[in-house]
Amino acid sequence: MDNKLNIIGKEFPIRFGLNAIRNFCSQKKIDVKDFQQYFARLMPDIESKYPQLTFDQIDNLSLLIQSSINEGLKQNKSKIPLPELDDIIEIFESVKETKKALRIFTTSMPNARGQRKYWK
Repeated sequence: MDNKLNIIGKEFPIRFGLNAIRNFCSQKKIDVKDFQQYFARLMPDIESKYPQLTFDQIDNLSLLIQSSINEGLKQNKSKIPLPELDDIIEIFESVKETKKALRIFTTSMPNARGQRKYWK
C-alpha cells in the first residue's frame, strides 16, 4: 500500500504507528490505553461511498495525520518540513485523499474495520 498523502501539491510519507499515536494522545491529553475507543468514535461510517465527517472528526484526523507524517518523515530521514494543520485540513476536500488517509489508519489498527473489501 502506498502510505503517502498529497498535501499542498507534495507527497508526504505517513507512518501510523505507536509513536504517532503517543504524540496524538499527548496533544489531545488522552491516555494511550484509551486511544482505540477514541479512534473508533473518530472514524466515519466506512460503509458510506462518501464518508461524512464532522468538524470535530476533521480536526482530530488532521492532528493524527500530522503526527503520522512526522513519524513518516523521521523514518525516511527526510528534511521536508512538517505541513501545517491548515494545509492538512485541505485533504478533506478530496474524497480520494480522504479515503486514502482513512484506509491507512483503519488497516493499521489491530482488528481493523478497514480490512473489508470497501477500502481495498
